[in-house]
Amino acid sequence: MVSKVLADKLEKVRKGLDGKLKTNAKAGVGGGKSIDYLDLPGVLDTLPPVLSEYGLLMRLGLSFDSQSGYNVASVTVQDTDTGEEYSTSMAFSPDVSPRDAGSTITYYHRYLSLSLVSQRADKDNDAENVPKPAATGGRRTLPTRR
Repeated sequence: MVSKVLADKLEKVRKGLDGKLKTNAKAGVGGGKSIDYLDLPGVLDTLPPVLSEYGLLMRLGLSFDSQSGYNVASVTVQDTDTGEEYSTSMAFSPDVSPRDAGSTITYYHRYLSLSLVSQRADKDNDAENVPKPAATGGRRTLPTRR
């Protein structure tokens, strides 16, 4: 459980990030509309300085849980005034290639870092061009048998 002091600081960081996180465009799946996403270097260029303004430090971690046999990526925020820490983590299988492990670690660190300050890592634009269903006036329409 996070203290009110730390929760308030994280909320100030969230507000302080408004407009500072810059996304990159990536082509959508199957030629769909692009997806705007924030990569880990973008997170690490922006988030730590804003955390620092409020007396917070961020650490990225990687460990191995011998009980489950899984790797664990983590992000910890520490309040430099009180010493309080708050961490979040995600586990992943060690049965992946080094390249896939690197991608997974980067992905998890990006999403975990942003989740601590209630920020999204991407905006999926693929669904914007999907036609909306016709209004039925609140009634369900069922197919008819022929």
